[in-house]
Amino acid sequence: MHSLKKCALAAALAPLGGCASVPPKVLVAQSFHGEDKNVETMIQDTGQADPASKQKLYNVMVRACNVTEGTATEACKDSTVLENVLPQSIY
Repeated sequence: MHSLKKCALAAALAPLGGCASVPPKVLVAQSFHGEDKNVETMIQDTGQADPASKQKLYNVMVRACNVTEGTATEACKDSTVLENVLPQSIY
């Protein structure tokens, strides 16, 4: 009976976990272009694996931002550059 309660609780909480289950974007490179532009390259786990090598697959994104006074950024725009790639292909 105890495991039945655990299953019921997990089923009830599953919809709530959907919002929090997005993998984080991991910064792998950052560069400044001029005095007012910042470009960051990030990878994000897709949750899939390459069938042949069994390695995780990642999406690669680029974020371009305006740099304000100090180190603050604003007006950032994200673009997905590659989808479902092996980590070795990024570098």
